Amino acid sequence: MTDEDAEVEVRWAKGSQFAEVAEALRIRTDQIMSYGKMPDCDFMVSLYTPDDDPWLWSAKLERDSDGILRATEQQRFMSVADFEKELNAGVEQRLKEIG
Repeated sequence: MTDEDAEVEVRWAKGSQFAEVAEALRIRTDQIMSYGKMPDCDFMVSLYTPDDDPWLWSAKLERDSDGILRATEQQRFMSVADFEKELNAGVEQRLKEIG
């Protein structure tokens, strides 16, 4: 299966549902763009934007032996500006396909 073939479930959620992830990342809930459990894995991944940072970051989150969610890896993913360009291009392409 390629990345393009992968099925992703997307749904909107209230900020309160991001509380545990935000606590693990030490950020506000409104800074989290997405999170989810990876298929066939024991960890979660989150995309977020730290304060005063023009970058989108990714984090791998795992539960420790006490069951507390911890960020075990964090790295820059892409600039917010580039992400917005890619997102807009994708939306425009999809609108052309359906419209």
